Amino acid sequence: GICYKETANELNGCINDIIDVKNLLIEKFDYKDQNIKLLSDDTPIIPTQVNILKSMIKLVNDAQPGDQLCLYYSGHGTQIKDRDGDEKKGLDDAIYTLDGKIIIDDDILNIFKNLNGAHITMFFDCCHSGTMCDLPYNLRYNNSKFELWTEKSHKINGSVSLFSGCLDPQTSS
Repeated sequence: GICYKETANELNGCINDIIDVKNLLIEKFDYKDQNIKLLSDDTPIIPTQVNILKSMIKLVNDAQPGDQLCLYYSGHGTQIKDRDGDEKKGLDDAIYTLDGKIIIDDDILNIFKNLNGAHITMFFDCCHSGTMCDLPYNLRYNNSKFELWTEKSHKINGSVSLFSGCLDPQTSS
């Protein structure tokens, strides 16, 4: 949860969001407090690019078949020019870290495609987050109906569910 305190890009509520999600995971889904790691402007480990990537990699490396994992991001999202030509619209989705760097959807996919048979539910509460993990199948609710489409053919060892705050071209407010 990144509020970017005392910057021109300051947000309100992102830290509250991660605390609420932590409490929900503990109270309703039986997650153990010691198994939940929070990164925010206010925690000892702040959400820099390096710290977020290390935390994501550790989550995957510690995963066992059948584990139920959760990743929740609340902060700024953006889009940048596609670096490797894999995006139909020419843009990669990305999250902004506290140190002003980004983590793109390709990097998130590369970390989470080897889940060792675990399941992860990801939430990206940020702008431009519709395909934040470049999953092979996408389902969206549009005009009172669900639409399913395929964009990528990535193989994932495990399963991933992603919930986003908005579609790729949209902003979240």
